[in-house]
Amino acid sequence: MALKKIMFVSYGGGHANIARLICQGLKKRNDVEIKVLALTVAGKIFDQYHVPYKTSSFYLDLFEDKEQIRNYGQRLAQTCWNQESGITYEDSVAYLGFGYRDLVGKYGEEKAEYLFQQKERKAFWPEDVMKTILLYEKPDALVITCGVRSEGAAGTAANQLGIPVIRIADLPTYDPSNCDCMLCVMNEYARQFAIKEYGIKEEKITITGQPVFEDNLVINKDSLDESRHKIRIDSFGKMILYLEEPGVEETKEVEKCLKEMAAVRTDLLFVFKMHPNQDLDENHWASDNILIVRDFRLKDLLFLCDLAITKDSTAGMEAVLMGKPLINLMLSDSILDYSEYRISEKVMNLTQLPVVIHECLDEESEIYLNLKRGRESFANKQNAVENIIEIILNEIKNQNERKI
Repeated sequence: MALKKIMFVSYGGGHANIARLICQGLKKRNDVEIKVLALTVAGKIFDQYHVPYKTSSFYLDLFEDKEQIRNYGQRLAQTCWNQESGITYEDSVAYLGFGYRDLVGKYGEEKAEYLFQQKERKAFWPEDVMKTILLYEKPDALVITCGVRSEGAAGTAANQLGIPVIRIADLPTYDPSNCDCMLCVMNEYARQFAIKEYGIKEEKITITGQPVFEDNLVINKDSLDESRHKIRIDSFGKMILYLEEPGVEETKEVEKCLKEMAAVRTDLLFVFKMHPNQDLDENHWASDNILIVRDFRLKDLLFLCDLAITKDSTAGMEAVLMGKPLINLMLSDSILDYSEYRISEKVMNLTQLPVVIHECLDEESEIYLNLKRGRESFANKQNAVENIIEIILNEIKNQNERKI
């Protein structure tokens, strides 16, 4: 029986982590073959978890105009390639050259140059390149995690070739897929978002869970016990975790407000978790019930806290997925408002913060109960990897049946 060939096209960061978790799940099976195209910095993640992959430069020889592609890529790499990024020069040249080659093919040299000056790499949509790569790899299914640039173009190329596409949304709100696909989402909120925002038919959406968020919830008991001892949490009634972020101008004002509250509420433990990019010589106690840390296991702190506070850190979402009440500080412009998801209580003035903290800790308050209901509809479905693999295999099966 022929192996089912499943191809992943993935950018780096959270996208690559989603892909590698599904790849690790698929490797346990003996009826599939896995192909991975790692874009930009995705290779770092795949290397870390020993997932085999190819990069853009591998496919250059498939193209008769490869010298022109190299010329385009070398010209753009003069300003776009960063030696410290971890991307090899050859891969950067190929990736940039592919994107620019299709831009020229669609718009001509003059307009392509104008579009690149205006949008840089956001102008890329290398559909013809991705079609050539897919014809070479001949996958039975394509898996993507976003709808932009090479991932999105791979999706539309697969549509033209009759290859089923599975898109795994990385967040509860997300960019359009820009292709016909089976959309895998983390929860009911994300499903409703797809229906209302993009008009996607219900039969094209499946709540599978998001595997990275689920993986983040795996806690090491020994590590947790060690953290519990270090922060002396058993000496206090409840713990409040302030998740700081670099470059946020109101951080010192928030710290001052929390310190004033801590002086009154000595039954509460306040932990200020600084971002790794912030300066701190060492973790230390600022007072009997205020601990300031930077290099500390975030998962343990999220698990142990009773309430998390942040501006728009993604750690806030992780806290919610662990079942914790969340306060989001909207004291200045923010890229994300968690209260729109009904999983956070928004504070727009620091004078409100002590009162809202009290309400979020009171399990009978209206705010606490509303947030609890919001978290229930926002919960990440369990067994995400297994659920997504089932969707992939079903899409292959359905496509094979349509061919008969």
